[in-house]
Amino acid sequence: MKQIPRLKLSINRNRKGNAVIDIDGEIGGAKYDGEEYSFNTTPAVKKKLREISDVDAGKIIVNINSPGGFVNDGLAIHDALAQHPARIVTKVYGMTASAATIIAQAGDEREMSRNALYLIHRAWGMALGNQNDMRDMIETLDKIDNRIAGIYARRAGRESDYFLDLMNENDGGGRFLDSIEAKEFGLIDSEFEPMKAAASINSNILNAMGITLPEDSSLNVTPVTEDQKRARAIRKMKL
Repeated sequence: MKQIPRLKLSINRNRKGNAVIDIDGEIGGAKYDGEEYSFNTTPAVKKKLREISDVDAGKIIVNINSPGGFVNDGLAIHDALAQHPARIVTKVYGMTASAATIIAQAGDEREMSRNALYLIHRAWGMALGNQNDMRDMIETLDKIDNRIAGIYARRAGRESDYFLDLMNENDGGGRFLDSIEAKEFGLIDSEFEPMKAAASINSNILNAMGITLPEDSSLNVTPVTEDQKRARAIRKMKL
């Protein structure tokens, strides 16, 4: 039996006072530790949802890096975030797929890394029994597909059939979308480049070091203003 990785759902605050929620790993499921099922069971996820509901912040940033998992848990996390009074910003990283993309739709702002991939597909399930059981499973999967497509459609301002067709590609396995495609389809609002800010250096420092830059240099050089020069002169006088 495949062992499902532990769901990593943590809550903290950044320097600006916003709440930050990191969702990393498969959504829902269970892991048997020898005594009981724990970690990413539905009760464990609901406990985290209560913590999310108790967060007192004007803005909540939700970082998502997940291959997906159980639809019921994905829907529950989506609804908990969507109903929170704070402004929700969902940020997609890695290869985010399936139930995790449902959670991503809860954002008032939906962002995606340009390095990430985004997968939506037909719901999966298992059934055991007679032909009536199989028909019941087909009906259930159809309802789930329509619920998921409806969430995508409402956020994108499109018809559900548009997303059902996308989910149905590759025999229902869907296909991975890059950030440009995800934005085109209305699954995200914007893409971002995960990189550090460009470095700046004072031109006087370079001159003092005897370094001369070519006119077409791409290095971001910050010139010294007259106010900065006067301020430095005053500081030297005080010393």
